Amino acid sequence: MTAPKFLCTCHGLSAGDFERACAAGAHNVKTCFQHNGKLPKCGDCAPLVRKVLAESLGQRFTGAAEMAPFQSKPS
Repeated sequence: MTAPKFLCTCHGLSAGDFERACAAGAHNVKTCFQHNGKLPKCGDCAPLVRKVLAESLGQRFTGAAEMAPFQSKPS
């Protein structure tokens, strides 16, 4: 399976865009988007952006905790 071309389909941002943001000092999803002149929109890409952040910062990606803020809330 190949990696997706775009991590963020709302804004057309690739993994490389987020990797460059990390290299420039971004430390969370919001600052990654801000570096690219955008704000998160739907949130579907947040887990993948967090994975890029973790890899760029040399941290272990766990998955579950990173998805918690974007899980549906009961109505």
